[in-house]
Amino acid sequence: MDARMNQADFAGMAPFGRPRDAVLAQELRLAAAHAQDTAISRGLGRVVETVVGVFASIAAIPARMRVEAELRSLTDRELADIGLTRGEITGIARR
Repeated sequence: MDARMNQADFAGMAPFGRPRDAVLAQELRLAAAHAQDTAISRGLGRVVETVVGVFASIAAIPARMRVEAELRSLTDRELADIGLTRGEITGIARR
């Protein structure tokens, strides 16, 4: 065996004597791991946002009930003075 490398052997080598294909494979593995980590992080972020939204909606129920009760306690004339009808009370309380 000849200890010298010919030009074709050298072209197939990457820095530090590793074959170019091995370097590319390692880069692909790292990129895939990064993409997987990113996807998991985004997915977990969406789950957290959803859970927080649900808890916020649940926490707002007592306030909506108070607003609705207060509006229902008004007379039709008082509702008309503020530009509402009885049919709009539930929608207003939900906003």
